[in-house]
Amino acid sequence: MAALPPDLPLLVPPGWLGWRYGQRARRFWQARRTARACGQRWVAARAGQARQHHDFLSQDALADLSYQIREALCSAGLAEWQPRAWAWSAQTLKRASRAFQKGALANPSPQQPLLTYSPDMDPLAYEDYCAALLAHEGWQVEMTPLSGDQGADVIASCNGVKLVVQCKLYSKPVGNKAVQEVVAARQFHQAQMAVVASNARYTRSARELAAGTGVLLLHHAQLPALRPWG
Repeated sequence: MAALPPDLPLLVPPGWLGWRYGQRARRFWQARRTARACGQRWVAARAGQARQHHDFLSQDALADLSYQIREALCSAGLAEWQPRAWAWSAQTLKRASRAFQKGALANPSPQQPLLTYSPDMDPLAYEDYCAALLAHEGWQVEMTPLSGDQGADVIASCNGVKLVVQCKLYSKPVGNKAVQEVVAARQFHQAQMAVVASNARYTRSARELAAGTGVLLLHHAQLPALRPWG
């Protein structure tokens, strides 16, 4: 067996350096476990106060949880990992946000008021609003990831029919691009129905393309009346 070249770097340093490396790795994972436990307690204590999943992503929530994690790390003697608290807080709140949103949409309550539409709402809140309108009418709703959604903001199913929705909160008429995106989403997700929902009007070319591709162009107020196969 050929000897290793003398300048080949070792994955784990020998001797006391290896011991120090192992100690640092153990403290790192201890810090991660401490941060995760703190985050879970924080989210559980405030889940009942959250009205929608965006409440978990506010700067105030992030700053408060980051402070709590820093305190927990100091109490555990892991103060050197405090600079990681902000990133760990953001990860915790993103997971909590998605879990809260999934649970709320999977168990819609007719007594629970829907989100209120406002032209000043942000695009993510508008997607939530459109999803809530469908969920309130009995559709099983799934939100797509914030990136890599393949042209669908909301995926809904009812009576064996799958629907993909592209949500557009615009101050100007919606053009061809939205129709092209939802057509691609229908093919990717193997859906039977495709809808563009918007607060705005649609351009003539968008209406022509939609008519030729079987896409429904709706105002969001029309979503509650939507049934399988239109």
